[in-house]
Order: sequence, then C-alpha cells, then structure tokens
Amino acid sequence: QLIRGRATLCLHVRNSHGEDFVIKDCWTHQGRKVTEEQVLQKLKEHGINGLPILKEAWTVQIDGEDDTTDLRRPPFLKSSDNYGAMCETRVHRRYLLQPLGSPITEFSCLQEFLSIFIDLVHVHELLVNTCRILHRDVSLNNALKYRCIIPWRAVTEGEKKRERIIANRCFHRGLLIDFDYALLMDLERTEVSPGERTGTIPFMAIDMLIQYANGSGNVAPSAAHDLESLIYVFIWICVVYSRLGQVRSDISLQQTCVKGWTCIKTLQDVETLCNARTGELTTKFFLNYFTPYFEQLKGPTSALYDILHASCDPNGSPLTHEAIKKILLEAFFTVKEPASEDANKNTGIKRVEKRRVDMHVMEDLNGGRKSRRRRVD
Repeated sequence: QLIRGRATLCLHVRNSHGEDFVIKDCWTHQGRKVTEEQVLQKLKEHGINGLPILKEAWTVQIDGEDDTTDLRRPPFLKSSDNYGAMCETRVHRRYLLQPLGSPITEFSCLQEFLSIFIDLVHVHELLVNTCRILHRDVSLNNALKYRCIIPWRAVTEGEKKRERIIANRCFHRGLLIDFDYALLMDLERTEVSPGERTGTIPFMAIDMLIQYANGSGNVAPSAAHDLESLIYVFIWICVVYSRLGQVRSDISLQQTCVKGWTCIKTLQDVETLCNARTGELTTKFFLNYFTPYFEQLKGPTSALYDILHASCDPNGSPLTHEAIKKILLEAFFTVKEPASEDANKNTGIKRVEKRRVDMHVMEDLNGGRKSRRRRVD
C-alpha cells in the first residue's frame, strides 16, 4: 500500500550471547546530503543515554549490486524521457542498533509516563546542545521507552530525587529514535536537499504546518519545533488511551480532537488543522477529550500550552527544555495513580497489540480503512 516513502521495517533480533538488537531496514533517498548513518555515527561519539547506538550499517546487495529502486523498476519506466523528474532514487539500507525499545504507550503508571517524557526532553536537550543535531520528526512512533540500569546524570535535587524513584520502581527510560530526517545544525546550508522532510503531520509544529500549507516559506526548523511536536505526542496519548496500552472505546476517535490531526488529504485539511491548533493555544479545547485516567494531567498540559502560546509571541519567552521539564517534574512528584474504577469510569477499553502503536488508531480515524502516516516534503 506504500507508494512513496522509506518503507521502514524494524526487526527484533538476538545473537547467540542473548544480546538484543534492532535491525532497521529502510529505503533512503540517494540525494540526501547528510545520511542517517552519518548522524548515528555522530551520536555514537557522544554516548548519550536515550539515543540509539549504531553497531553496523550496510547497503543491501543483489547479485553484487547495491539494491536501489532503479534496479527494481521495469525497463519501460526507466526509458521514459522524464524518468529523473518523475521517479526518485532510493537505496536499500540496513542498520544494526541498540537498545531495543517498546511503545511509549505501554507505561506502567502515570508517574512512569511523566518520567519518560522528562527523559525525552532531557535527551533532546543534549541532542541539540551537545551533538548539535535537530531531530525534525518527533512523533508517536519515534518516542519509545526502554530498560536502562545505568543511572542518568542528575544535577538538581529534584532530578536526583527522580533518579532514586526510577531506580526503586524500575521505571523505563525515554528513547528517541529515527534520525533519517535529522539536521546537522553546524552544517552550512543554502538549500534543502532532495528527500528531506519536515515531520509527521499529526505532530508538526504550527510554523511548519503554515509553511507546508503555503507551499513555501523561510521558517528554519528549530529545537522549539521539536519540543512543540513532543507536546502534541503527550496530548495524543492523553486523548486516545484509557491507560496502559489501551485505546479508549467509550466514543469513536473520530469524535475527538485527533480526527483533524490525521485525516489529511488536501492542503485545505492542513490549513484547517493549523487554524484549529492555533486556536487551541488559547481555548485548550482538547482538554475536554482527555480520558479519566489522565484527568490529573490537564493542569500540567494547560501549563505546557501557556508557555507554548507565549513562545508564539515575538516578544514572548521562547519554548525551552527547562520550562517543559519544570512543569513535568512538578507533576511527577504530585501525581497519584488513579484507582482502576476511577480510570475506567465512562471509558471503554480496547486492547492494542504490540505493533506500531498508532496503526489501529489510524484505521479507526479513517473509518476502518488502513492508513499510513503522512510525511511531507
């Protein structure tokens, strides 16, 4: 069903010593100036917790030749006069990675949920300030959780206290993956190279949506855009999920605010989403759709939107990692786990298999039709 894209497939493998790995199989655009392998190699140099570690990388071979889309296309298509303009060339690549992650929606409790998001903000901060890399595609499937027995660096008393709770309760840590569209911030650039993208529409920042809807623009991607996307991932889970790995079924997802996030078919749909997202900076209408399990997170989410709204004002404070971590850390220490009867009140439950975590949700939002995540050039 995939006509154009990377056709990414991630496989869990284990060697003879019992070590777990991930093989990422994908088709990367040949025109990329900076490849995912180069970005992963740079990440490896810094050795930061919460980021993938590249073990091996290779191009798939067929009869001694690199496997590309050109190799697989029929001769009549390649003989076309406008073949180059009509068909992009992609190379079949594989990466062997650690650690093994699992869906972020399979948190064990509210406190672990908040802790994972604090980790993701912290990891992104190091990614930007230490590695000088912008992710540019923060989305539900690119934010995972994983087991990590190594304590993370903590500076403040609040961070140290959280680390002790994580160790005592064996909480998972946040893991940010998929750097195919990442940008090296110190690389001088005069144009966007072929095959580069700006995000996954349901989680795109308002500035990026405006630029996409207009078909052009000069808004440079920034760390704040990634952080804004992470806030939308947070909201998505609070609206769609009843609790641990369970999609709500009390109402159709088409009746919630996330319908407009995913049912994008035209530029007009993008403009509609952009306008709705801009309006919600003040109305915070999406809070009405939080499931009972996440009721306690309405206050922190409202606070996140306050600083997001302020950052949209040219004279306002920018959206920063510290501001987001402060809100989430305060919620981490005050949240109480709801009783089962309270969490499930007026909220049906639909169990989700351990697959791509938004697959079933996307099908529901599209009236039972299978759908794939939309990316944009």
